[in-house]
Amino acid sequence: MNPSLKERCLDVLHKVVLEYGTLPESYFQAGVTLRSDVPYASSGFADVWKGQQDWSQVCVKVFRIQAATNPEKIKRVRRSSLLR
Repeated sequence: MNPSLKERCLDVLHKVVLEYGTLPESYFQAGVTLRSDVPYASSGFADVWKGQQDWSQVCVKVFRIQAATNPEKIKRVRRSSLLR
């Protein structure tokens, strides 16, 4: 995808999230069982957990709500949360 178009799409998504206070369904994953009581890894705005979905091992990134107060962190979260 063209980087300029991608950034514009992320900007529109961000505005929609702020306006309606919700995230797209693609940001949520049902049927995942976490395999630990502690995160596998952590960063400044999210924790990564090991889990299982059906018969597959998966990793789940869980964003911390306080990340939404810092504009630079918002940009990092948006870039990091794209499903590829």
